[in-house]
Amino acid sequence: MKKEDKKPYETEYIKIWIENGIFHSSYPPDLIVSLAIAKKIVADRIEYTQGKSYPALVDIRNIKSVEYAAMKYWATTESFSCLTSVAVFSNKRLSKIFFNFWLKVDKPYKPTKYFTDKESAYIFLQPNKFLN
Repeated sequence: MKKEDKKPYETEYIKIWIENGIFHSSYPPDLIVSLAIAKKIVADRIEYTQGKSYPALVDIRNIKSVEYAAMKYWATTESFSCLTSVAVFSNKRLSKIFFNFWLKVDKPYKPTKYFTDKESAYIFLQPNKFLN
């Protein structure tokens, strides 16, 4: 394991790990995200990263749905704590439609983009691409 790597941590709502200096997250199949679950996911991430900020690759392929209040929360400054940029990954067309709607309506606090290709997502997350 490299210095910038960290062992995976898993809860009933999320699996998180750091690999090559990038924070990764994935979700269990058919997850329905309520506001309470969204807040728990963010709290777990902040605790796991110990307050250090990372670019993030978020694999949303297993998320079945996200309640409106959770979507609003995920665009807040609190939700973006410990993140420098976010690449959202999925190969599902419906996910992309909902993501683009969310992006226009809620305007995420940090650079955030949707990808259907992981390599492009990793390029987007390269260090120093976004200066705070």
